[in-house]
Amino acid sequence: MALTVAASALAGATAIAVVGLILTVVASDQLNQITTMRPDLQGAVTAAQQPVVFSSLDPGLQQYFWALGTGVSTEREDAQVLAMAYAACRAVQSNCGQTPGQPGGVNPLHPNN
Repeated sequence: MALTVAASALAGATAIAVVGLILTVVASDQLNQITTMRPDLQGAVTAAQQPVVFSSLDPGLQQYFWALGTGVSTEREDAQVLAMAYAACRAVQSNCGQTPGQPGGVNPLHPNN
């Protein structure tokens, strides 16, 4: 009986020691990663501080940054879609507020109307 209690205590102590060892290895690995990442991050910050030559960018990126900088979108609305939207709005207004598709309502987008 005493041998079983001693073995159990030894097994518990061994488990605690193994967990402590694992945590120590993980912590030292994380510390190593932190210390080796600092130069990489400093290099990235230095590269980000360099001016950007607009003409060296891809044409798609040029349009994107131009739109961001000027507030002018490069996309235009399709005239047919706008006409259908205006027709739907007028149909709703002329049907006393009934929405298209409801009984008695006109759906200008439906081919039968």
